[in-house]
Order: sequence, then structure tokens, then C-alpha cells
Amino acid sequence: MTLPELSVRVPVWMALMSGAAGLAGICPKWSWRCGAAACLVHVAAAFHFVHGWSHTVAWAATAAQVRSVIGWESGAGLWLNYAFTAGWLMVSCVWDHLPVWARRTWECLFAFMAFNAAVVFTAGLVRWAGCVLSGITLGGWLWFRRRTDAG
Repeated sequence: MTLPELSVRVPVWMALMSGAAGLAGICPKWSWRCGAAACLVHVAAAFHFVHGWSHTVAWAATAAQVRSVIGWESGAGLWLNYAFTAGWLMVSCVWDHLPVWARRTWECLFAFMAFNAAVVFTAGLVRWAGCVLSGITLGGWLWFRRRTDAG
């Protein structure tokens, strides 16, 4: 694997693992912040090394990936990724001040996006690693919620 590929892939897995830690209640404020920072590094590296800082190229790549997975060509998911990254940055800055319903909403959105990133839009060994990480994350989230919501 080349340095540009590592520059794109390592931060996204760091972001996913930090988010998983946040879901499991492991230093949630700092887990979400570290994850948001890693996500931002991933986006910057992808735009630099893969898309040449071109939104048009990123849109086409997203559309091709969506077409290969669900058979429908649309790059609209790129805008969802922009919104998700911005939301993650905002949530990580105000985590301590969010009401419980907002935290749970964010956790569900993160889980949905992470599952799609780690399982649906990957293949091979990476998909299996995503399945394992998703299972561990779900188990940790359920355990942590049961422990904290019970009193």
C-alpha cells in the first residue's frame, strides 16, 4: 500500500474506532473529538491524493461507487458526507452540553454512517473487519446504554 493510500485509509479507521469508543462511553467527549479530527484528516487526504481537490471528480467517484453497490448512479452521498463531517465537528465541540436525545440521535446517525462506510461500501477483508468492528461497537453501545440508563 502506498503512502497516499495509507494517508486516506488510516485516518478513516482511526475515526471509526474513536467513534466506536464514543458509542461505548469510553471518554466520549474526547473520543468524539479525536474521531472528528481523524475524519477531517481523512477527507483532506482523500481530496488531495484521490480527487485532486476537485468536487466534480469526487462526485463522479461517489456516483460510480454507489452504482457498483446499488445500481443507481448518484453522487449525492458526497453531500451527505460533507454534512456528516461538519455535524461530527459540531457535535464533538458541544458534546457536554447536548441533551440526551441529541446525543442518542447523533449516536444512531454515526452508527448508520459508520456501518455503510465500513461494511456496505467496502469489499473483501475490509468488509469483514467492518463487520467485526460494527458488532463490537453495537455490543459496547448496548452494554454502556444498559449500564448508564439503568441508573
